[in-house]
Amino acid sequence: MIINKNFHEKSLILILLSITLSFIFWIIPESIEDPENFGLQDGLNPSFAPYLVGFFAFFTLVFEYVKNHIFNPKAGFASEKISFSKEFFYRSIKIIIVCLFYSFFLIETIGFYLASLIFITLLSFFLGEKRVLILFFFPILLMSIVFVSFEIGFNIFLPEGIILPQLSSIF
Repeated sequence: MIINKNFHEKSLILILLSITLSFIFWIIPESIEDPENFGLQDGLNPSFAPYLVGFFAFFTLVFEYVKNHIFNPKAGFASEKISFSKEFFYRSIKIIIVCLFYSFFLIETIGFYLASLIFITLLSFFLGEKRVLILFFFPILLMSIVFVSFEIGFNIFLPEGIILPQLSSIF
């Protein structure tokens, strides 16, 4: 399938903008409850980080749209055509399935750290990384940094899952 690159980029930004707005105004308020009488002395509200990510995404998308399509509508790629192959489509479907499996099943079942190791390895593989050392050591390095930052630095404990606490109680 061959489409105009300018139209494709504009459509993607508008779709992502609508998803971001639904995230900010519907998903976060419906799924994250802030405790009553929660003040700055107690730390940040649980909804602070999702709202921060949502607003950063919103402002980034608005900036890109304004920069590329309002201030510079006749950019160099205006007449450029792009094509999508079946291989690109199938790879995208695999990535979406891995992301959904990670977020809805793996984190709850085996915990954030182990699930993230599996997720980063699979995602890197599906995105084209074939070097075994990179597929093995990069996720470990990244999760080590996340562990030190959150568990030790910020004293924020990420989900342990269902299986790992049961295994640790057995041993």
